[in-house]
Parts: sequence; C-alpha cells; structure tokens
Amino acid sequence: MPQEDEIIGLIKDLCDEAKALRNIKCEVIVDMKTINKKIIRENEEFAEEVRRLIEIEIGLLELRDISTNIIATNYRVVIPWSKDYITKVIDTTFRETMNKLNIYSKARPLKPYQYGKANIVFGFETSAAFIHEISHLLEADYQYNSRFIGSVIASKDFNLYDNPHDYDSPTIRFFDDEGVSTKRRSLIEDGVVRDFHHTRNTAAIHGSEPGSAYGLFQRPIPFHTTLVLKPGDWKEMEIISETRNGFYIGGMAMASLEKGYIRIIPEDSFIIENGELSEAIKIRELKIPLTNLKTINAISKTLSIRTSREKEWIVAEKAPYIRLEAFVT
Repeated sequence: MPQEDEIIGLIKDLCDEAKALRNIKCEVIVDMKTINKKIIRENEEFAEEVRRLIEIEIGLLELRDISTNIIATNYRVVIPWSKDYITKVIDTTFRETMNKLNIYSKARPLKPYQYGKANIVFGFETSAAFIHEISHLLEADYQYNSRFIGSVIASKDFNLYDNPHDYDSPTIRFFDDEGVSTKRRSLIEDGVVRDFHHTRNTAAIHGSEPGSAYGLFQRPIPFHTTLVLKPGDWKEMEIISETRNGFYIGGMAMASLEKGYIRIIPEDSFIIENGELSEAIKIRELKIPLTNLKTINAISKTLSIRTSREKEWIVAEKAPYIRLEAFVT
C-alpha cells in the first residue's frame, strides 16, 4: 500500500492540474481500510473474513458566472493489489471524472420534439446501474414480486446471476452476514425469473437457498454481491452503428426502482444520428417501464465492473452495453 503522503501528493497534483485548466473546485477522498469480520455461533461454528479495500470518491464542481454550475462525480472501490495499481486507479478515475465534466459542459438541453419513446444505448456504467435496480426487484422480500418466479420479464438473451466468488471484484465473499456459505445464484435465465436473493428466513418461505444476507446488527436483508449480466455477441460500436436514431447514455447521476418502472437521471448523453454519436445533450430523466425489459435487443460481448453502496454495504455489478426502448424527457 502507498504511504499517506504519496496519496496526498498525487491528489494535490491532479487537482492543481484541473484548476489550471478550468475554474474548478476539487474534492477527492481516498479511504484505505482493512475490514476484519468474524461471526461466531452458539454451537461454536465461526466464519472469519479479512479484506483490504481502497474507496475512491471524486467530486468536481465547475464554477460558472452566467449559467448554473456543473458537477461531475465518480466512485470506485478496488482491491489494493499493488502500490502502482492504486496510484494508477486514482489517476484514471480522476481523468474519467474530468472527461465527464468536459462532456457535460458542452451539452445542450434536449428540445421538446425529442421527448418521448426512443431507442437507448446504455454504456457500461448506466447498464450496471440499470441491473442494480433490477436486482432490487429480485429481493425476496420486495413487496411487488410475489408472482415473479417463472415469469418472462425480459428478452430471451437476458441472463442475470450473482457471483459472490468473482476474484476480480472487491465485493468477493465466501459467506454472508448470517454465516451461510455463498455460491453463484442464477436469477434470470433467458428472460425468465428463476430465483430471488435470499436470507435464511426468506429462503424458508420461498423454498429456495439462503446466502444473500446483509446486516450483522439488524434484521438481515437479501441483495447481490457481484451481479453479472451475461454478455452477448455484439461489439460496443456495432450496437451504436446499428442504431439509426436514438440516444447513448454513458453515465448516470442517479437510478431508482419505482412502482412499475426504473428511473434514471443521465450524467453524460449523446444523440445517435444515422448510427453515429453526434452532439452531447442534457436529458432530464429516462423512464423504463419494467415491460420494456423485453425490448432489449442488443448486448455487447465485453463486461465492465461498477462498484456502488447499498446502504452501508459495498456491492458490484458487471455489465455490457445494452440497447432497449425508454421514455426520454
């Protein structure tokens, strides 16, 4: 692990570089932590986990005299494989955030005639956030999913599973917060819901297996560890070139599961015209009805990982590019 002074020096250099180019306020938080978790049962069974993680949070605010200020953020969690790896990740994440700021500063507002249903291509980050919200739908205690098992909710190429033993993911874990061994759980196969995330309690109710519990000092809730959308056979730029007209959503500021649809607030977006990315635009929000999961008709062959926080827990999603229909405003 690098020394604290080295990290501070790197952050200062990056922020000074950004401020020299633009009127920017810069905030970077790097949290290097070691987590030691041990669960001991009355029957003397125990499970112990030690992990080291680096959390990186970056916020850039461009100050403008005339129009509103522009904000770009980024969040990443990694396993500290080496000193050079950590400094490279901090540098890369910062430059990705600067790129977001550059794109957003050039974006124009969406025109009213462009509102409505459209073909949408999600980049890696937005696609990962999208399946994160689908994962909420698959919590065994989610109030609206009682009849989902066996239902077709997505296109036949849509396959979703939780892989707690993904060695590339900082969320890797071999037991959950109830001390139950974790294993790969197939959630959606060929568009059909096959299982939910389960605690011991919900597994007993639904006749499934536990292993997805979060919460040591409260009532456990079920959720994913590393959620994976199985890749398809498209190249990323092929999906865009085969989309005659629509929108590309590279990143997002927020995503949420509402009753009957998923809401996404894009962060950087482009118009797709004749199969090419044209100008950057500002989209206020996207609404994807859950029935529109069946409109997914292109999935790329490459996966990229995104980390996020679900309450106080760190979770991850691995997702490709996808194309589907959504409502744009």
